[in-house]
Amino acid sequence: MRFDLSFKSDDHLKRYLKHLGLSHEGPSLIYLNQIIFAHQHKVPFETFTRVADFHSFLDHLNPIPTFIERLDLGYGGTCWTLARGFHWLLKQLGFEAKYYYMDPGHVCVVVKLDGEDYYCDVGYAAPFFQAKPLKKNFLATSPLEVFKYEVKGETVVVTRTPNGPTKTLILKPQTPMEINAHFEKWNVPTSKFVTGLTIQKFFSKKLLRLSGNTLIGDGPERQLTDAEVIEVLVTRFGIYPQIFNEAKTKLASFL
Repeated sequence: MRFDLSFKSDDHLKRYLKHLGLSHEGPSLIYLNQIIFAHQHKVPFETFTRVADFHSFLDHLNPIPTFIERLDLGYGGTCWTLARGFHWLLKQLGFEAKYYYMDPGHVCVVVKLDGEDYYCDVGYAAPFFQAKPLKKNFLATSPLEVFKYEVKGETVVVTRTPNGPTKTLILKPQTPMEINAHFEKWNVPTSKFVTGLTIQKFFSKKLLRLSGNTLIGDGPERQLTDAEVIEVLVTRFGIYPQIFNEAKTKLASFL
């Protein structure tokens, strides 16, 4: 099952932590916040691997070992891949972590510490740099966007302004099988995750976004040449361009 995390490997755990620049510690809120902050700045939201992997892996979602091994090449993934990798990491470190789902299509992780549930989200390209109490409202801002988190009964509405979309968090943990069923809805050739190439990553809490040939977040929005795209991927995002080039070639065959 795609979201079953039975895989165990001390070597891959060490590799993951090394990429984040963190040591191995026991569960605590301070350590959890350190992991989230590092993850947001070291692991990008990107669709390159999603496009490159489509129809390559039997289940169209790369295995945990592959995800971890690609971290050093500068890659991350979409929310499905990022949340799964993050969840795997937390479980290996001894945290009590569960999947939660946002409608119409997003997965995050909720961690229980000292009897309190904390919302943790590293797959939204949102300025969420620490765990937040699951059932308390908050506002998160960045130079590009504002995220409003509002608890409304048995759901939470997360409004993203100005880029949207609005998402609704269901306040009920999801089993790996349930998350897998949600993922299936997006596992199609028309999914936005396989119809465009984008990467987003935080640098000192500032989001840098490359969507197609458009660079946003580094001064005025500007259009790059194909050569400049590769330069930015290598020098700014730390990407080894092989998988990006594979994705670009495959995307051209989809269109």
